[in-house]
Amino acid sequence: MATPQPNPGTTARPRSRGALVLGGVLTVLLVLSSCGSSPDEPAAGTAFNRTDVQFAQDMIPRQRQAATMSALARTHSSDPGVIALAARIHRAQGPWTEDMNGCLSRWDDTNRPGMRGSGDPDNMMGSDDPGDMMGSDEFGPGGSNGMMSRDGLEGMATMRGAVFDRTFLKEMVQHHQATLDLAKRELARGTSPTAKNLAAKVQMRQGPELKEMRRLMQP
Repeated sequence: MATPQPNPGTTARPRSRGALVLGGVLTVLLVLSSCGSSPDEPAAGTAFNRTDVQFAQDMIPRQRQAATMSALARTHSSDPGVIALAARIHRAQGPWTEDMNGCLSRWDDTNRPGMRGSGDPDNMMGSDDPGDMMGSDEFGPGGSNGMMSRDGLEGMATMRGAVFDRTFLKEMVQHHQATLDLAKRELARGTSPTAKNLAAKVQMRQGPELKEMRRLMQP
């Protein structure tokens, strides 16, 4: 009896190595795409919520005011400890303001209601003139939010020596405490990794500064 021969039209042809590799790559891509976000979800790294936006908006005028207050200490303070502390505070404000404005720019928030801050860190650094702070939103309503009022800041600019030091430390303690509260809220409720990282940096830097200021206030 003749041995049956396979049908040439149905014989399985071995797949080349290249075809196997390509097939594996396509399979991986399909799996990865199924694990990604849906079209209605933001891309990774761009997710944010209103808490993130509010944090950046609130921080920008605070950083501007902290820069103005600490710049005054260079020429108005008589305490080397206050001068050194103020210099460190002043150096931190420019990069933080740039980072906050960068967040708002990436979130396309520059035209949303409630946006505050000039967007130019060079405009807020190095000035010891309270009048250089633009707009009423740069000042607090009588210190209720930890920020100095316009009258309070202008009054501090007329002080010198020990009187200035006492006022600077008192006001900066309130300023730092309110800022730390904002950072705590951002870490608890925010969703932006960038904003939360900035909030963590604020806590790590301003927490020790707050303790240092309270120490300097002791007689």
